[in-house]
Amino acid sequence: SNQGDNNEDLLWDEKIQLVQGKIETSEQNAENTVDKEDRDYYRTKVLSLEKLEEILLEGWFKRTEHERKIERLYLLKKEEDLVKREGEEVLDRIKEDEDRFIKLEDELLAIWKEKEVIWKKKEDSRLGRMKKEGVRLNKEEDERV
Repeated sequence: SNQGDNNEDLLWDEKIQLVQGKIETSEQNAENTVDKEDRDYYRTKVLSLEKLEEILLEGWFKRTEHERKIERLYLLKKEEDLVKREGEEVLDRIKEDEDRFIKLEDELLAIWKEKEVIWKKKEDSRLGRMKKEGVRLNKEEDERV
């Protein structure tokens, strides 16, 4: 596609140079011509060629401006896609982190419950020993044993 653009640019350049060359020739002819009618003809030719040159330059400018806009839009689209993809990746990572955190929380809760059971058993057996040894327990402790 780039090669096509280069060929297109060459065509525009050639057209513009060709017209500019004709303008120069016609200007020289107008200067070198003695006959008034011929001189007027060359001057008119210069004016119409200058108009053509203006149209060509404007066309070339509009074309390149249009291509730049397309290029900018293409780059913006690429950037937008990238941002979208990065955003999705970030959201995925957040979700993974949340899932990991929930799993970890569940594991910690399970460990905590196991420990609570162990501590309760230990405390119950300690209170039981104390009761056997004749130590007076408060109402709450006494009900546990």
